[in-house]
Order: sequence, then structure tokens, then C-alpha cells
Amino acid sequence: MTQLSLLNLPPTDTHVLHPAEIKRLGNQNARILALLQQGPATREAIAAIGRNPTARISDLRHAGYEVQVVERDYASGRTVYRLG
Repeated sequence: MTQLSLLNLPPTDTHVLHPAEIKRLGNQNARILALLQQGPATREAIAAIGRNPTARISDLRHAGYEVQVVERDYASGRTVYRLG
């Protein structure tokens, strides 16, 4: 069993009801958390894990993780996140 399979971070969106989708999004949350635990990560790096990085960041915050925006470039759309 891998570390990620031990981590249960289900999505907080009440519209996500199907067990397969809950598992898929929970796995994405766990992978994004693992990425952020390694250091700051761009929105693009997070989007490579899941198609809706904003929702996944919201899930992590809802689970009690302090995810901070450390850089935001409105002209290019580049955003960098880190765990607080």
C-alpha cells in the first residue's frame, strides 16, 4: 500500500456523488498535497495532476491545510502555491 492510498482527502463539492469520482478526486487531492509538501508548486504543475486545480486547492483548505498563494502574475496567469 502506498502512502497516497493511506491518505483520504475526499472532495468537498456536494455535487460529487459517484463513488468512482469521489475516489478519483480524493486521489488527486492526495497527489497535490504530496507535491506541495515538497515545496512551492505552480498552478500548471497542479493542473497536470487534476483538471480543476482551484477546486482541489479548496478541498485541501477545507481539510485543514493552509495553502497559500505566494506569487500571482495577473498578466500571465502564473500562480504559485505553497503549504503554510
